[in-house]
Amino acid sequence: MDAVQSMNAVEFHHAGFDHYLLTANGDEIAALDGGYFSGWSRTGQSIRAIAPAAALSGTAPVCRFYGRPEAGLDTHVYTANETECGILAAQPQTWIFENPAAFAIAPIETAGGTCPINMIAVYRLWNGLAAANHRYTTSKGDQAQMAAAGWVPEGSGTPPAIWCALPSEP
Repeated sequence: MDAVQSMNAVEFHHAGFDHYLLTANGDEIAALDGGYFSGWSRTGQSIRAIAPAAALSGTAPVCRFYGRPEAGLDTHVYTANETECGILAAQPQTWIFENPAAFAIAPIETAGGTCPINMIAVYRLWNGLAAANHRYTTSKGDQAQMAAAGWVPEGSGTPPAIWCALPSEP
C-alpha cells in the first residue's frame, strides 16, 4: 500500500474540556491551528490514513459524525463499521452525519485484532462520561495510559483496536 495516496488525520486537544478531536479536513485543521475554535491545540500525533479517492479493494471508508450539544454530546465519532454508521445516521436528533468518507482505512481482523501487513493498529477509547469524547491513537503507550485512567478501550484484539492505518512516513 506504499503507492496509495495518503492523508494525515491530525489530533487536537482542548484542555478546558479534556476532549480530543481528530480531523483530516484541511480547512478545519487550518481553522483549529489559527484559533478560530478557541482552546484547541495540536497534540503532535496524527494518523496516516488513505485518501478517500485512493481507496482500494480491502479498504473501507470512515464515516464522521458530530454529537449534538443539545443532546449532551459535543463530540465527533468516526467509524468504519457500516452497521455502526447506519445506527448513528438513523439518529439525526443526536448525531449529525458530517461525512460518509472522511478518509479510508483497512478494516481490522475482528477475531484477533490484527492488521494487514504494513499497516498499524488504531485504538479508540471512550471517556465513559455523559459528556462523551473519543480518542484515536496509534500509540500502544497512550492507549494503555488512558485505559488505566478510566477511558474505555473499544475494538478487537489485545489491546482492543478498531482499524488499521498506514504507518507514519519516515
